[in-house]
Amino acid sequence: MSESLNEQIALKFAGLSDHELAKRIEKAPDFGYDDETVELNRRLALGGMAWRWAQGDQHVEIYVPAVEAAQQLSEPDLITLMTTLETSSTPLAAAARDEYFKRRGEVIDAAIEARRLEDLQ
Repeated sequence: MSESLNEQIALKFAGLSDHELAKRIEKAPDFGYDDETVELNRRLALGGMAWRWAQGDQHVEIYVPAVEAAQQLSEPDLITLMTTLETSSTPLAAAARDEYFKRRGEVIDAAIEARRLEDLQ
């Protein structure tokens, strides 16, 4: 797509929020939301986000692909990814590190709770 077309689309929707764009997509007839899709994709990509149709519902769901990908990794894969991307500042690296520490915290909390329950018996 040419830059001038992207610029025209951005100008067309300059006064709308991301939420308003999503609502326009939801209300548009099938395949009648091309320009809105281009603009919403452009805006969300700037923040490392994307959109998709929510499962079982006809509404736009905004998500962070890097976080979703990190949530699907096994612990060893997550550690490998984290080590590999340790010095990277990409959204994927940050998401992987965040997911690792979240999971690590959950495992520690579960271990503490199990120990507490054992002590009570």
